[in-house]
Amino acid sequence: MKQTIEENFREELNKRSTEKGKSWYADLIATEHKLPDFWERSTTGTFTSHGKSHIESVEYYVDTLIGQRLQNIYPEELYILLMGALCHDLGMVSNDRPLHNVISYKYIISDESVGTIVVPDDKYKEPIALLCLGHRDYEENGTVIHTLTDSCNIDNKDVEIEEVIKINHTDIHLRYLAAILRLADELDVTDIRSPHNVFRYYEWINGMSSDSRKHWQKGSIIKNVSIESIGSATTIHLVPNVDGIRELSGNDKVLKERYLSLIFEVKEKIEKEIGIINPITFSTKSVDDNIGVRFEVVVDYDNDVISNYDYDEYKRAKEKQLKEQSHIDINRGIDSSDSLNNVPQEIITPRTILSSKIEEFRRDRNLLETGRFVFSFGNGEEKEKTEYTQYFINTQLLLTNRETLDSITDIFVEQFKDRDIDCVIGIGKSGIILSPNLALKMNCNSSYVICDWEGTSSIPQEESTSVIKEAKNILVLLDVISTGTATRQGIEKIKGIKKGAGTDIENIYIGTIFCTNKAIKEDLEKEDKVKEMFSIRDDFQFKTYTQEEYEKDENFKKGFVLLPIRKK
Repeated sequence: MKQTIEENFREELNKRSTEKGKSWYADLIATEHKLPDFWERSTTGTFTSHGKSHIESVEYYVDTLIGQRLQNIYPEELYILLMGALCHDLGMVSNDRPLHNVISYKYIISDESVGTIVVPDDKYKEPIALLCLGHRDYEENGTVIHTLTDSCNIDNKDVEIEEVIKINHTDIHLRYLAAILRLADELDVTDIRSPHNVFRYYEWINGMSSDSRKHWQKGSIIKNVSIESIGSATTIHLVPNVDGIRELSGNDKVLKERYLSLIFEVKEKIEKEIGIINPITFSTKSVDDNIGVRFEVVVDYDNDVISNYDYDEYKRAKEKQLKEQSHIDINRGIDSSDSLNNVPQEIITPRTILSSKIEEFRRDRNLLETGRFVFSFGNGEEKEKTEYTQYFINTQLLLTNRETLDSITDIFVEQFKDRDIDCVIGIGKSGIILSPNLALKMNCNSSYVICDWEGTSSIPQEESTSVIKEAKNILVLLDVISTGTATRQGIEKIKGIKKGAGTDIENIYIGTIFCTNKAIKEDLEKEDKVKEMFSIRDDFQFKTYTQEEYEKDENFKKGFVLLPIRKK
């Protein structure tokens, strides 16, 4: 598929500009006419293209990633997004690639630095500059600045990409727009950006660093990037250049594995970006405004040159290499010996072991499920409630994996080690798995309570409540907190047990793996006796709909054929 500027966005912006009597489209074209010189100078040394062809590809991907949500994007947002695509790499003229996004930001904010007015309307300068800043991260004094979520210090000014800002009384989903631009930029990895004949010329004339060589080689072996959307789910397909791989590797198995590993590195790099982007593009706000979208990336296998088996081999080789680098078994943790001074800390911390497993399960074993869920309610009566949920977190996968369970437990230990906890109480079936593991490591008692909706469980209700009766400082554990209903219900049951025993609670602490509703944290901490609520991850969000909501929207129903349905 030839990648050129997709006209949908521009046509839509032109149409809406005309309807509202605004200059958005004219300003876009005026800016575009000013930039060819910058684009010409932005690809310096042996870097892959950061000029006009790259800008066209980024604009194409922006349009395709937005897809059917185009009608729900405000014209001001279209303008900001298209201007961000035009301007995001202006900073490359400085030949400072690591900081070129920061320099792009400065160029747009300060017209004098580029000798021309890039953005004619002052009220759009900051949001467009922020999109340019957010298209990549950068380092400052050895610390990585995550531009989409962190506050950045630029020229002694705190700069942050806010979730929503107002322009002309219109909500601009700024962080959402920045996330879309960032992903679109990441997807320009085909040979359109890095033609093989140009690569050979640069390599011969100028020499080339190993890092630059790898970027160019990726373009030689990825034929196409295609994007498929169904409802709010969008799949990015990396299509390998199988003919090119055959030609480049011949019968050399080692060389072939090297080229295939480059494809898998591209996949994992995009997966890493998606891990940052999905919580932004599928936030409660974006879903409510009908622009919510969640991404995944897959490699299209032909099972001759490249197959799923090759990816499994790549992962095994990579895991082996990491273990050899660290000289330890990551399941045992680390010590402080001098021999480990050069070991990357992120390889071996419980948090990154957990993050790695979460991404693995999300990619390979369907951590996030979409479908019809049937909940049973007990209390002597058989009642059922049917809900339709997008991206329900299947924590069974995490809690039945020993390595992941240990990582979760170690993170909770680190968080609550200084609290005077004398009983860990699990809420629901997941809590029954978490609580004894944590109690063992914290050297305290453990117990559990069952939620009403799990009342048909074979697990006996409050089989042992004696330790709850005696406990004063309690740590309550769950797998997922979304509305806080199960948490509150569990805490009320614990208080009821304490009241029946004539004893009182001093402090309640709450720990959860995922919190899918950030606002609930503050609400729960207002509950009587609750001192603290801690979640390991709060970047997953799912949304639940009733039977009536599901039945009345035909387009909405299509999103529920994506993942297997399971009965809960």
